[in-house]
Amino acid sequence: MEESDPYELPEDAEGVIDTTGPSPEETGQEVILYLEKSGILGATNE
Repeated sequence: MEESDPYELPEDAEGVIDTTGPSPEETGQEVILYLEKSGILGATNE
């Protein structure tokens, strides 16, 4: 088995999620709100 490169933290992360305190549900809601505010996720007009 080959040795893989170690994980390197990004220098300028676009988003950071704190997983030490909030529940998974709260964290998920935070992610959804961020994506909506960024225009990445939203309602489609059909």
